[in-house]
Formats: sequence, C-alpha cells, structure tokens
Amino acid sequence: MLDKANLTPAPPWAPIEKIKTLWRHCTATGTEPICSDIRAVRDLFAVNYSNYQSNYGTAFKKTCNQTLAPAPATLDEESMLAHVYAWTPFNANCTAQTNLLEDTPGYQENDHSGYQSVKSEFDTLNDWPTGEFNPYVTLIHGSQYLNAQYVYAYSVDDAVGNMQTAGEGLIIAVGGTEGLPNLQPATSPIHVPFGWAATDAIRFVKYGVCTDQPDQDVNPSFTSFDLSANQLADCTLSFLDNQNPASLYQFRITRQPPYPPIPPSGQPIPAVNKTMINCSGNTHYITDTWCNNIFGYTQAVIGQHKKEDDYISVPAPAQPAKATHTSPKWSSSS
Repeated sequence: MLDKANLTPAPPWAPIEKIKTLWRHCTATGTEPICSDIRAVRDLFAVNYSNYQSNYGTAFKKTCNQTLAPAPATLDEESMLAHVYAWTPFNANCTAQTNLLEDTPGYQENDHSGYQSVKSEFDTLNDWPTGEFNPYVTLIHGSQYLNAQYVYAYSVDDAVGNMQTAGEGLIIAVGGTEGLPNLQPATSPIHVPFGWAATDAIRFVKYGVCTDQPDQDVNPSFTSFDLSANQLADCTLSFLDNQNPASLYQFRITRQPPYPPIPPSGQPIPAVNKTMINCSGNTHYITDTWCNNIFGYTQAVIGQHKKEDDYISVPAPAQPAKATHTSPKWSSSS
C-alpha cells in the first residue's frame, strides 16, 4: 500500500487531479468525443468488478484465497482508475488468471469481440492527440517531447513497444546519450516468420539473429522473431534443420523497409519482393530451393497508430536437404 503521508510533495498532484476531473466529467454528463470511449472503458471494468464480487466464493473459490475477504463491495474511484490505467482485472487475493478482462460477462462472446472493441477504445484514449487521458504518452511518443516512437508509453502499448528483438542487456544513461553503445533510436521492427510444421520430416530446430551459427532453439508455438531495421548491416540470419547438423541456411536483408506490398492470394510472388534478400552464402541447392522462396513485403496496419508492418517471409527447409557447407562467402549482390 502506498504511504501517501511520506510522499514529497504531498498529494494531490495537479496532473493526476486533471485526469480525475476528466474521468468524473465524462462518466457523469460529458458529451465530448473522448467521453464515449471513457464510458465504454468504465462499463467494462464495472462489470468485471461485479463479476469478481459475485464469484469470489463460488465460481472462483478454487482460484481465490478463501481465508481472505474479497475487496469491498463498493468500487471507489481510486481503485477503478488504478485498474483502468494498468489495464488489469479485479482479482485481489486470486490467481493472475482469475476474472480476466477478456472473460468479463457480456464481452467474451464472438471471440471476445466486445472486449476487443473496448480495448481499441482504450488504445485510442491513450493516443488522444491532445493527451488529456494520459499525458505521459504524449511525453514519450510526442514529436515535441521525447519522440520515442517504439517504446512503451502506457500499460499495454504492445503495438509499438513489444518489439521482441534480440539484445545483450539493459544499459541506462542519465542526463543524455553519452555512454550508450548504440545512439540510434529504435525503429519499427521487421517481422521474420519462418516455416515450421511438426509433421515435416525436415524442419528447423535452431535459428540465429545476426550470427553465422544458429544459437536459439525453435519454439514450435512461436516460429518467428523480430529484427530491428538498425541491425541489418552485416547481420546474418541463420537456421539449422533437424536432419543434417552441418547444413546451414543463411541469408541477409540488404535493404531497409518499406518493401513492395504482397500480391493477392494465389498469385506468384514478384521478383521485386525478393530484391532485398542476399542468399550468396549458401550452397547452390539451398539457394535455388529454399532461398528462392524468401520474400519481403509491407502492409498497412489498421488502428490508431497508423503505422506499417514489414515482413520477411521465410519458408520451411528445403525438402530434402542435400548439401552442406562451412563458412559462407558473401557477395555484394542480392
């Protein structure tokens, strides 16, 4: 519990009070465009709280600590706002999977379409152009402030913050960028999905990001990785199959996105979608089969961020894998 008595300066704090004032106005009589989204979010959390209260000692009995009482029956403003801005369900004294927001009664039907609709409204609120709902997002993403486009600015800012690119640790610089080994800001990631099926006789078991030798085990449930556009120079993407430990599959991405759009389903991939791929480090067999089917494309993203997604699509291993090689010798051609 936060000890407000020892905080300096002591609350109330003007920015927080401004947020509360907007919340009270919109959940009462406000008719501004922002208010309809706030009320939709309020309604979801109100139902989620009611569900928590109603089921604490019944449906949730096995997942909630029955030696402890549930939260008070009356939901106060402070608790409501704390859960809203964190985008977390009401499940005090219960396991983390109890009473998830997407399972809130009335919001989970039709593949959780009701929940997804409110989640989109919550994203819109956080990205509100004038920053009334969450001024911290403006501080982080705003071009007139930090202009850090690809970092988390609020609790579930996954569309831009969840990059999943490889890193070597966390470095913190105070007072400026001096001392940082990489002064380039994060960019929109390039998504690299690769072909994998448990029924394939030959399938990838390891992959590597910016390394000639694959060093990461393939997770069958997550056969893709992200690559920062800043990593492309001298960055080898490598794969190893389950049949021949000496057989390497390697390529490099030679050009920054955006890439051409993907053609309609059923049409062949044009040569222009392959011009950013350099496969010269492979055997002729792998180059002519597997590498020849790697392609890149960019697609528009529908949503409040109005950004694009960039992909490099990598097929499953060549069937069958016939040849091996050792150190790749890269050419300058794509």
